[in-house]
Amino acid sequence: ELIQYVEEKCRMHGYSLLFSAADIDHFERDVHQLMNQNEAKGILLLGTNLSREQIEKITRLHPYVIVLDTCFETLDAHFVVMNNVKGALHLIDQGHRNIGYVQSDSRMYNFDMRKRGFHEAAHSRGLKIDHYFTATPTLLVSQDNLKQQFLKLKEENRDLPTALFCECDYIAISVIKSLAEIGIRVPEDISVAGFDNIREASLITPELTTVHVEKEMMASVAVEALVQMIENKDKKNVTSKTWIDTSVVLRESSKNPEVADLT
Repeated sequence: ELIQYVEEKCRMHGYSLLFSAADIDHFERDVHQLMNQNEAKGILLLGTNLSREQIEKITRLHPYVIVLDTCFETLDAHFVVMNNVKGALHLIDQGHRNIGYVQSDSRMYNFDMRKRGFHEAAHSRGLKIDHYFTATPTLLVSQDNLKQQFLKLKEENRDLPTALFCECDYIAISVIKSLAEIGIRVPEDISVAGFDNIREASLITPELTTVHVEKEMMASVAVEALVQMIENKDKKNVTSKTWIDTSVVLRESSKNPEVADLT
């Protein structure tokens, strides 16, 4: 979706977008090949899974680079990223006090910042988080590992949390499917919320409560900044970090805990 919006915004400014991919295992080789083959006026780098060192290499190779979907605050580069820290409060504001956290088994900037935001929100409300679960972030199906983690709680006669905050929608959808297979109902037994508001979030049953990422605004801000750099030949050393705020989309997968108890 983000790439689609970037292409639209480039076209509006009279630029064409050439989409290229680099093999992460041969990153430096592929980047040099791309630079040699294409004399691009500027680069919009989707840096979601990239390290600080990889991003730094690209910014050294081209004067006009905007990095999307990640941020390294101490790196002298231009970044446009969603506000990951904001967004965890909605489950707490619905009245949930026993909230579990479902994290990815692979780490990246966005996930780390969402975890930080969740902990800050919980701490501000005086909540202690006792339940942590781990899932693969790229699957839209149930996961045996997830089911085992929830079944272990039941076997130990420990109370399930009343709500789960998941680091991304893929994880949240996988959680809903995993819980259904072991007889735990969403949202009657437990509320589930995700992050990203991907298209599938409104297709699953129940529809997923999630944190909406303003992808179109991210694309617009990034493209406009890059165009300005190119057309003004702005090679100044001053760089910027732009965070685009998120918002909550409430759907059927989450309920106020008192309401859930009465159904």
